[in-house]
Amino acid sequence: MKTRLMLLGAAAFALSTPSVAEAQESQRSITQWIVGGGPVLGPGKRTDGGSFLLGIERSSPESRLALRLTTVIGQGSYRYDSSVGGIRLESSSEKSWVSHTWGGLQGTATYALTKSRVQPYLLGGAGLFAYSTSAYHAPTTGADEPWNPARPAEGYHRAQFGPVFSVGTGLNVRLSRVTMFGEFRMSRGYPLTMPLYSVNGSPLVIGFKF
Repeated sequence: MKTRLMLLGAAAFALSTPSVAEAQESQRSITQWIVGGGPVLGPGKRTDGGSFLLGIERSSPESRLALRLTTVIGQGSYRYDSSVGGIRLESSSEKSWVSHTWGGLQGTATYALTKSRVQPYLLGGAGLFAYSTSAYHAPTTGADEPWNPARPAEGYHRAQFGPVFSVGTGLNVRLSRVTMFGEFRMSRGYPLTMPLYSVNGSPLVIGFKF
């Protein structure tokens, strides 16, 4: 009788072992590389540039919360005409231009709204960014005196460093072992003179996790 009970107990333990292993596996955290980028959206029509991010994301199958640490670099520039009432103020064919360059380290937390293969999520984070601006203003004719008197060409360069805070929303799409994502961020940098689109890198980012 004792031998039979021992055999039954051993069988029950053997059957339960895979379930325990599966439970431990489900609670194990997952670390993924994350890579992405997007275009720069500036204040003018003639805007070009982009940003690139690379980092890691840590999550758990049992939790909707994920933590991400990324480094972000980018550059954006735009050209413009100085004009008032459709009258061009530049005294030559030169264009005025502004160029921004930025880079920093950013921590982000995401919260998935579902656990399905297609997964919308909310995000928020903060980081530290170095940011520089170079600008060139073409000479003007003074066509709108006294509000815009004639002036020679001038340029400047400015460097800044400060925190950046951001919130947004995104969408994960799991494709086998790779996850494709797209997200939109709204950012605010300090000092407040840091342009919103520049410190953000790109409001729209598309990338992969693997």
